[in-house]
Amino acid sequence: MGSKKWVIRIFAIGFIISTITVAYQVAYPWIYPYYLGRYTDYQITSYVAIRGLGGVAARFYYVMDNTSYSQLISSDIRGGTIQKVSLEMPSEIGSGLYHNVWIISWIQAVRGSAARIDMNFVVRAYSISYNLRGFDPKPWFNYVPEDVEQYLVENNYFPTHSPEVQRVINQVLTGTIDPSEKARRLYEWTTKNIVYSLTQVGNVDVPWILKHRIAVCEGYAFVLATLCRAAGIPARVVVGAAALDGESLQFDDLLHAWVEVYLYWTWVACDPTWGRDKLNEYWAGLRDDIAFPKMGHPLHITAGVMYDVTAIDWGYIRLTGYDFGRVHIVGSGFAEPPKDTLVRILWLGTTCSTIAGISGAAAIVYWWSRKRRKAVRPPLIDVYPLNYCTFCGKRVQPDSIYCDRCGRKIR
Repeated sequence: MGSKKWVIRIFAIGFIISTITVAYQVAYPWIYPYYLGRYTDYQITSYVAIRGLGGVAARFYYVMDNTSYSQLISSDIRGGTIQKVSLEMPSEIGSGLYHNVWIISWIQAVRGSAARIDMNFVVRAYSISYNLRGFDPKPWFNYVPEDVEQYLVENNYFPTHSPEVQRVINQVLTGTIDPSEKARRLYEWTTKNIVYSLTQVGNVDVPWILKHRIAVCEGYAFVLATLCRAAGIPARVVVGAAALDGESLQFDDLLHAWVEVYLYWTWVACDPTWGRDKLNEYWAGLRDDIAFPKMGHPLHITAGVMYDVTAIDWGYIRLTGYDFGRVHIVGSGFAEPPKDTLVRILWLGTTCSTIAGISGAAAIVYWWSRKRRKAVRPPLIDVYPLNYCTFCGKRVQPDSIYCDRCGRKIR
């Protein structure tokens, strides 16, 4: 009976350790979902200068989203009468193109003199790599937070049920239910099967792109996001910028687009366009320290990127100069370890301490129970039956051969 109890105890301890291990695998991406590496600070400078007799009213729209891999460091807006407004402004439901926009209003009257508005932003872009290891229970629980559900919807931009999209899904995703593996396969398919062509600027018609296999960055992004949504993985398109140091960042021709997919309860960035040349560098990660000939850094920033401007003028106004977003690299370095590191260390320490404590407690209980059994063990009892001499009836020892009284042989 004792051995059976110890088998049950050992099984219970093993079950507890296994449960803790699985819990660690589930929680691991939440605790430490990504690594930040090298960063570059970019100064984005825009200005407009006018002269004449009359006035101008202009509105400058800047995307001001901070992400886990890019952030606004500083902003400086000078000249004229400025009203800065933050505005939630998605470009279309479910795309994730713009989440937060600053509208800078410039109203200026001039009487023969010059007037100018300067808008300077310093933004920081990180190289980032995501940790997608560990057990992902979403395929079994099929749970998506409410604020993420909108990135699963089908609309004109994301025709998830079109025959072309379904054909790719059936071809690429056979034999897997893991969301991260699905997203990786779709990313690789997109990078390898679509050819980059500047003739397709502005084309986000996903069925057409899948049929003709040519696109620019925004086409790549909408194709991958649509394929992921069709596979049941939330995905959104993000707009940023690409420019060489010293170039002017014109919002019409140097914008860049990439994708964020929702895996392990976090948004994971990837860039199918830049992944054409460096596949592994831009899946579940973005590189800011790689400059491409004639294109420069992809930046992967949204903060401080202008995407639209509207203006009206009256009187006799002459535009003497403008530049919408000249980019200069003003600093670089390496990211500090994220604060999540301390949480992860604490969690790992707690897990190891728990396992060690359970094992130690089991060993102590086993040692104490053995010692207690020895301490209260009853004296040995003669298990042999009592012997008597069949001739005189005297009690004799069990191992005796002759009777001590009569001397006769007992056995």
